[in-house]
Amino acid sequence: MNSPDVNEIGTILAKFLRRFHGTMFFVVLSGLLAAAILAIISINNLVNQPPESSTPAVSSSFDEETVTRVEDLGTSSPYTPKAGSRTNPFLE
Repeated sequence: MNSPDVNEIGTILAKFLRRFHGTMFFVVLSGLLAAAILAIISINNLVNQPPESSTPAVSSSFDEETVTRVEDLGTSSPYTPKAGSRTNPFLE
């Protein structure tokens, strides 16, 4: 028969490991890195999901007194600089 003896299995395994130990290390390390990246991505997706219960919308109505006060601010006289003084380029 062509099957190896029990004593030869150890030497065959040793030859295999001696020949391919670098490749096996690279494959195992790559697999672990891929698993870590997938775990981080899945955790990130769980954290970034919006909450299931949404908060009610905020009312966007203004107080009429405040609206009137803001409109009155726009009707004031524009700034006029004194003659010979420097002007502010940031004023409208």
